[in-house]
Amino acid sequence: HLSHGESQSMAVQMAASEIAAPMISSTLTTVVVFLPLVLLSGVAGAFFTALAVTLALALMVSLVLALLVSPSLCAAFLRTRPGQREHGRLFERLIGVYEKTLRLALRFRWILPVTAVVLIACTVYFANNLETGFMPTMDEGAFILDYTTRPGTSLAESDRILKNVEAILHDTPEVAGYSRRTGTELGFAITEANRGDFAVMLKQDRKKRIEDVMDDVRTRITAQVPGIDIDFSEVLQDLIGDLSGDPKPIEVKLFSENQVQLNETAKSLADEIAKVKGTADVKSGVIESGPELIARIDATKAGRAGLSPDVISDQANAALFGDVVTQFLQGDRLIPVRVRYPAAYRGDKSQLESIPIRSPSGFTLPLSALATIESVPGTTEVNREDQRRMVGVNANLAGRGLGSAIGDVQKIMDRTKLPAGMTYVLAGQYRSQQESFRNLVSVLGLAILLVFAVMMFQFGSFTAPLVILLVMPLSLFGVTLALWWTRTPINVSSLMGAVMLVGIVVKNGILLLDQAQKAEADGMPVEEAVVRAGRVRLRPILMTTLTAILGLIPLALGIGAGAEMQQPLAIAVVGGLTFSTLFTLVFAPLLYVAFRSRQAPLAP
Repeated sequence: HLSHGESQSMAVQMAASEIAAPMISSTLTTVVVFLPLVLLSGVAGAFFTALAVTLALALMVSLVLALLVSPSLCAAFLRTRPGQREHGRLFERLIGVYEKTLRLALRFRWILPVTAVVLIACTVYFANNLETGFMPTMDEGAFILDYTTRPGTSLAESDRILKNVEAILHDTPEVAGYSRRTGTELGFAITEANRGDFAVMLKQDRKKRIEDVMDDVRTRITAQVPGIDIDFSEVLQDLIGDLSGDPKPIEVKLFSENQVQLNETAKSLADEIAKVKGTADVKSGVIESGPELIARIDATKAGRAGLSPDVISDQANAALFGDVVTQFLQGDRLIPVRVRYPAAYRGDKSQLESIPIRSPSGFTLPLSALATIESVPGTTEVNREDQRRMVGVNANLAGRGLGSAIGDVQKIMDRTKLPAGMTYVLAGQYRSQQESFRNLVSVLGLAILLVFAVMMFQFGSFTAPLVILLVMPLSLFGVTLALWWTRTPINVSSLMGAVMLVGIVVKNGILLLDQAQKAEADGMPVEEAVVRAGRVRLRPILMTTLTAILGLIPLALGIGAGAEMQQPLAIAVVGGLTFSTLFTLVFAPLLYVAFRSRQAPLAP
């Protein structure tokens, strides 16, 4: 308006009045896309819901600033000279190329369905060749090494074995420091003396990625430290697993009431899953206790001595575990005093056999005279889920996506003949991934309905909103192409980017078709109206798109602390915006002309 000779204040008022309605509508469509995200559940849902709320608030604040503050700044600082061009020469050439392209496309409208079919086919191809995952992988600079020695291993023996692991960590140049806990872990359960974990911190200036460091340490421990089972996970992954109850990427839960069959099937299944490419730290889920000494009392011998099995059992338990015989006062507290045999007499079979059992007649007999003491293997831990016995076979991933690895595991389960009455489910992070994907698809559908409702209020008809919704799926071509090109898996973050893209794509469509409707209402033919709208709105559409893309480039490149968590989202949005802008500028006018040519002219 300034270049056309309008006064400073009049030009600002005219520009603000022209752009206010589409600006409000386009901002609201972007905001309402974020509203359904409050329906997401779980750890991932809480994270991305917080992100959506932050973005929605930022958009609303920016709208207020654009409507109230920006006009005042423009009136105060914008200046123009008489005869100054509205656009630079380079941009005038770009507008000329776009106008010729649009007129050519309007002449050969059959190109629209053909191109749409090709784009949809390419989108399906790229999507089918993408890996799938749950949460984005990121280099946290630290990892947790869980370990388990053989069942029944004493604390001293565990400490001796773990000194070898400490030596390996000490000799790893990427390790900055570590701490060890034996007999307890980061989770919520109290564990035994043969279990614990290392918390390992890596150097910041290392050249290897954390996955390579973990693979190297895993290989060296497996080769140099026999008698220990290890499990690696990054700190955030380990914490999310503990909170969500699905700590492993791959987990097959077996259900049966026959514990023996469960244990045998779980061990054989773990051997099969260990052969799958990309799996690591495979565990059968069968947790055994240490070996036990059992005293089997002979009732006949006990009766001859005037004793009953219960009396013998009570005396043996008193010797082994002790009895509280008295109490003493310490301050205001009563402290119980337990009397029992020293530890040296409680862990040796020969000493147990010589435990004296006193008969009612006053004489004593060794326990071996009344019972047979046997050494038996330890029992297995019994877990239940939904009131059924369950054993979970789980594994980590190393250098492979969750989707393809689960596909191979599913093939194993399809050809494995389970015992009668035994069932299985695929759990772990795969189940969390499927639940999150279903939630995001529901969110996407609800977001599209809300966006359509906002556009109905803006345009007052079905034509323009329907055109924008039909062009919207073509933006997925850019999303899948960007993910495929960068080898980024489809996960919660990248799907979140696709949901956000809905509001951004609609914003460009509203700016374009709002101007086309105004030109048509002023008496222009529909084809000339869309060409005119393209000339007027090309610069703001390209400017807003380029600023959004350039703002996301550092995040898409993974620059900055924690950027890897949002990198898939940024890649999806950048790829989708790059191509959706082209589709909006070319295909939306074609569809609009196709619909409007069969309708009555718009009233001025």
